[in-house]
Amino acid sequence: MRSIRYICLAFLLCLRAIPAQAEIAHETATRLLAVSGMAAVLQRLPAQMRDGFRKGFDVNSESTSPGQRAQIEAALEGAYSTDRMQASVLDRVRRGLDHDQAEALLRWYHGALGTEITRLETAGLGDERTGEQIIAENSARIADMSPRRRALLARAIAASRAIQMAENLVINTTLGLEHGTRAARGQETGPDELTQLRSRLETSRPALGEAFLSLSMAISAEAYRALSIEQLAAYVDFLESPAGSHFHEIGVAALDTVLLDAARLLGRLLPLTDRPSI
Repeated sequence: MRSIRYICLAFLLCLRAIPAQAEIAHETATRLLAVSGMAAVLQRLPAQMRDGFRKGFDVNSESTSPGQRAQIEAALEGAYSTDRMQASVLDRVRRGLDHDQAEALLRWYHGALGTEITRLETAGLGDERTGEQIIAENSARIADMSPRRRALLARAIAASRAIQMAENLVINTTLGLEHGTRAARGQETGPDELTQLRSRLETSRPALGEAFLSLSMAISAEAYRALSIEQLAAYVDFLESPAGSHFHEIGVAALDTVLLDAARLLGRLLPLTDRPSI
């Protein structure tokens, strides 16, 4: 009996030594997506992706037959489903955070400054200006900006991983679409082929990063123009905190995954005959 007791004690000690799995309740993850503004992004992103592909495919051109147009529309709706994309990101956030991290995040986002920043960031989601227009309209504001404010904006952009997310969107969408297209044709794509394809796409990252940096600075200068230096510094502190940094890391990874999966599915669903090019 004593030996059994020792075995049980040893087992309990082993359990204590194993870190608890990071996971929060579904309701908590849902609240976080809402108060952080990520839910608003996910509400618009699928439609924006579908619209972007429609323009790239020139769906409404005379050369596109009604039947092909219907197939493309069905493929876009199936690949970029709002419900599925939201559910995927929600699950990734739920499994990637623990209780303490979630509580720290909710305290920030429910605070006065956190609430105001989310309002400022989501206010521009429906902006239909081109990147060139946004950069041009904010060039004077950036030129007149104090060095400290410029430095804080640069830190905010880096901590939020905004540029990385934009780069990944382009690369993963291209990679996923190619992978899905090959699958639809019955062509096997091995790990080596995917690695080579990603390596070729990765060569474009420096140029993408440079372009997105200019756009991110212009967007940030405009969105946060009403914030004081002190408020902006407090926001940067949150973004660089363990909870804020981890949350944005999870968010970027979740969006990467969902967009890559959607592009793969789109590649499989698009009509293969006379397929329009992007």
